[in-house]
Amino acid sequence: MRLFFDTVPIRDIDTRDTFYKITTAEAAEITGLSGTALSASIQQAGLLSPPVLWRRPKDASERLPENSPGDSPNSRYRVVCGFRRIAACRALGWERIHARICDSAAPDPDLLLIAISDNAFHRKLNLMEQAVAAAKLSEYFKDSRALCRCAGAAGLALNPGLLEKLLELNQADGAIQEKVALDRISLTIGLALGALEKPDALMLLEIFDALNPTLNHQKEILRMVKALARLNDVTLKAVLSAEEIRAVLEDTEHDRNWKIRELKTLLRRMRYPEMVWFEKQYAAHAARLKLPEALRLIPPRDFEGNRFSFQGDFSTREDFTVLVRALERLRDHPDFIRILEKDFEDLPVK
Repeated sequence: MRLFFDTVPIRDIDTRDTFYKITTAEAAEITGLSGTALSASIQQAGLLSPPVLWRRPKDASERLPENSPGDSPNSRYRVVCGFRRIAACRALGWERIHARICDSAAPDPDLLLIAISDNAFHRKLNLMEQAVAAAKLSEYFKDSRALCRCAGAAGLALNPGLLEKLLELNQADGAIQEKVALDRISLTIGLALGALEKPDALMLLEIFDALNPTLNHQKEILRMVKALARLNDVTLKAVLSAEEIRAVLEDTEHDRNWKIRELKTLLRRMRYPEMVWFEKQYAAHAARLKLPEALRLIPPRDFEGNRFSFQGDFSTREDFTVLVRALERLRDHPDFIRILEKDFEDLPVK
């Protein structure tokens, strides 16, 4: 492939043809480099990194007359990389631009790899840009390992597993793609939402975007909502539209951490009403034991099984004596006996 430098009229460059475009709109938001800032930088320091253009064959595209509009589908040059640089120069009123030109014989896969390389070696590509690049390369590389090797040489680290996920992300709803690109949700959650019905996915996406919970919290919320939807044979959106849940989400007096905790508590209460009721009664009995702070009674996990344990902290003989006496007092304590025998009231019938 032959690559040479030339100065070309901006009006001869077709920036509407985005075949090789990798950069997403979200990338500018993440990097903080707006079009105005880029124009100011170019005006002050010049065009330090000329864009790469592919020159269409002469028999397929003749140079346009001087009075014809730019960005025609018949424009002489197709952008390989440098869309934002070209737009910035055009905003500055430049009529010509210095560029690296690929001759018309250059194959599309090679040009795609140039576009990926130009972006990847300047900054880390966001997940959506990686997905776009992977999808475009997959049109030419049917073997996933060969694709990953070529992408790696261009600065995009891929493996077959990640490639499969990126291709799936490329098919997801645009709203999901945007939040993944902005790192508001993870790739894992983005793919999970992409597998849902659109109304369900968008409502969960709205909640995750507003609360910005951790990945584990997102997984936990999604798991419980899906379980409740299956249990009650309703949509996920119906679960999340419950009055109690909407009250938490629309609360204006508390911060997002409180809302996350309350949302998880509500979902758990809805999913496991008997267990929550059991825990509440256990806590009331345990509080009446009046154990010292250094001694903790640990019930079976999820109150399944009959094996309880104690955890005590001490540093002196006197501290240890306090713990021993506290344990001795428990032997005949009625609340301790009820805890061991799980002698709790049944969940009230509504």
